[in-house]
Amino acid sequence: EREREREMEIQHFSHHHSLALRDGEENNQVNCFGCKLTISGPSYHCNQCCFDIHKSCSELPREIKHSFHSQHPLTLLAEPPYSSRSFVCNACGKTHKGFTFNCSECQFDLDINCAALKPTQNHQIFENRSHPHPLIICEKDNNLVVSCSGCDLPINDSIWVCLECNLLLHKSCAELPNQIKHQFHPLHPLTLHRWPPTDLRSGGTYLCNACLRFSSGLTYHCTSCNFKIDVSCASPMPTIKSEHQHPLALVNMTTSDFICNVCCSSFQVPFLRCVDCNFNLHVHCNPILPHTLKHKCHLHPLNLTYSLIKDHPDEDEDAELYCDACEELRNLVDPTYFCAECRYVAHITCVGSEVLRILVEEWSAVELVKEIAELGAELKEQTTELEELKTSLKVKTAKVEALNKKLEALEKKRAQHNAIAISDLGKSTLNEK
Repeated sequence: EREREREMEIQHFSHHHSLALRDGEENNQVNCFGCKLTISGPSYHCNQCCFDIHKSCSELPREIKHSFHSQHPLTLLAEPPYSSRSFVCNACGKTHKGFTFNCSECQFDLDINCAALKPTQNHQIFENRSHPHPLIICEKDNNLVVSCSGCDLPINDSIWVCLECNLLLHKSCAELPNQIKHQFHPLHPLTLHRWPPTDLRSGGTYLCNACLRFSSGLTYHCTSCNFKIDVSCASPMPTIKSEHQHPLALVNMTTSDFICNVCCSSFQVPFLRCVDCNFNLHVHCNPILPHTLKHKCHLHPLNLTYSLIKDHPDEDEDAELYCDACEELRNLVDPTYFCAECRYVAHITCVGSEVLRILVEEWSAVELVKEIAELGAELKEQTTELEELKTSLKVKTAKVEALNKKLEALEKKRAQHNAIAISDLGKSTLNEK
């Protein structure tokens, strides 16, 4: 038995004792010495001290050649060679402890995940107008867990790498525009930044002004107002009219951080939000709702009513009332959509998709009229300016023509003067002879 145990032991360069192989049970209390992640799957353990390492980490090569740093080979070190005992990966830009593939000459480091990234076979490099540096397209092993430096979400397909900025990106995040206009901050355009742009006083994270969550990814930032939104919140959102002083954006995020300013209850997505005022509203709490709509749940049009609709007219006020769409309980005092002909009653939330469609279309029409008016005014202004320039051009053209005529007359006069002078000089020379 002891002989068999010895056969399952290894001596690893990262530790001074022999290590015994363990089965694949997950142990949430123990982290791998190499990758610093929780031990799961086969691993090696030191019976003399608290040392554990994934079997996969123990099998990493001691030296590799990598296209991210083709100048020199990279050596696997058990610990970073810096006084901080940590290193910043030159691919993803994240700070790590544990194993590093290191070039001592250039102080270049790759964490073990980034070292496993392999550029596509033809080493495809993408020049993107939205990004100032070339991007290397890499294939991802299915076992690798890689998060996007732009949106913090997992990357499941190709990874776009910028070694200048230390970014690992989704293709969509690599193609983000450098500047946008956004309804959450209409005063100024927002510029794309890697956060923090100059220092790490914030710990490498920032607070998104839209969702009020901390993020470490890319941010769209207004330096004048110190307004920041993360990449997810920067996606265009439909806008809806309400009695609120600002238009409300239709937000489709899962969060328990906000409550409705009308009913004071939490949200099921989507909901309406004004970032400027931190004002949040259920769609069904919006005072401006369509008066009539047609929904797939019922044959006839449904009318919005604030009247007390009972399932049967002779029911008392304590009777249990049900929504005919979802067959769940409803409150008598809540507004509903109602078909009087069939006495069909539906929660506003049960026809919410149609409510949203109508509200978005109505506001889009209002915005379209506004945009047409603004463009019309701008066109008129530009046309007036063009006419003024045309008039000015005519005046300038007339002046140029007058100057040209004057110049031609002077040139002619000078030529005549020169001819007379030459003639007089000739006569004088003949007389002297």
